[in-house]
Formats: sequence, structure tokens, C-alpha cells
Amino acid sequence: MQTINAEVCAVMNALSHGERGLRCIAGSNAPSGSVRQFLYELPSGGELKVMLPDRTAKLKMLLPSSFGPREMGQTGALMNSSRNILELIEPSRDPVVEHALEAACRSYAPYSHCPSGIALATDDQSFVGSYCENAAFNPSLSPLQGALISLYAHGRKHSEIRRAVLVERPRMHGEQIHQAASTRMLLGCLCPEATLQVVSCRVLSS
Repeated sequence: MQTINAEVCAVMNALSHGERGLRCIAGSNAPSGSVRQFLYELPSGGELKVMLPDRTAKLKMLLPSSFGPREMGQTGALMNSSRNILELIEPSRDPVVEHALEAACRSYAPYSHCPSGIALATDDQSFVGSYCENAAFNPSLSPLQGALISLYAHGRKHSEIRRAVLVERPRMHGEQIHQAASTRMLLGCLCPEATLQVVSCRVLSS
């Protein structure tokens, strides 16, 4: 699934501006089930206030029998997790590669331990996205989706993308979360003229 809900866009926009958590979120309709699961990864968890036209409810009332980082023994949460310590296997001074590495260092992957990040370069700017994982995995947000949110939030178009750099661990085993194939497919549909460079990193700590 490559569509992104408004609530997820709001969370990712807040994260890109340095926010460390949310206390409430407002919408014209109740969030979908997958979005409720995504929101449960926030530091506020089930205590997040969801403001709707006819009522305000805590997320735990909208998501009964919920599970997430707290139930799975994680100490961090989306928006306030520890930074991943990564290094490139092949060092680079390319600024777009450095931006993608920084995005990977900020990614949230407490369940798979497969951090990744991407930088989308236009003629004058780079837009980055970090992998944001979910306990249910199905509503996890790919690095490319995160970068596209930032691109669109700045009033830019995907047709402006000239180059993309994805930083992630090299494929080592079948269970590993790997972003290259889906990134190449989606990027090829949106902006087929853009090039994609996949750069390998190693995880030192997280």
C-alpha cells in the first residue's frame, strides 16, 4: 500500500520539524484502523487525544486491545527513539549521500533493526525521509514515502526529483526489511527520469 493518510502526513511533518511527541490530533473523521495502529507508536500511546467534530476520545478507546512498543518491551517510541549509529561501508563526501545517511540514523526500526533513509535531490534542494516502523508492520512508513511527504509539504512536485539516494543495510538474510526494490518501483512510476543509488551501511549501535 503506497497511499498515505492525512494523520500520518501530520505526524511526519511534525517529526521533520523536530517535534518529540504529540498530545492531540484533530480530524474531520475518525482515523482508519491502520492509522490508529500507527499513532499508537507515538510517545503518548493510548493517551493521545483524538479530536473529532462530535467528540474527543483517547486513542485507547478507538483502539481496544492495542499493542505497540510498550507491550513489546521497547523503551523508545516514534518521534523520541534513540538515534541509530550507522556508518557507510564505502565512505562518501557526496552531500546527498550524507543527507540520506542522516535520515537513516534518525529512522525508527525497533522491531526489525533495519534502519534506512533516503534523500531526494531536486535542482536546488534535498528532501529526506526515514523508515518509520510499526508493531503491526502493515502501516509502517517507507523512507521514500516520508521524503515525498516533505517534498509535497514544501510545495514541490515529484517531477522535480532528479536523483535519489537510499541508505540501508546490505541484504543478508530473508527476514530482513529491505527498501530498495519497492523504492525503485515507486520512484520509477512517479519520476522515471530520476536515478536511484543504493548505498550500503553497517549498524554500529541503535
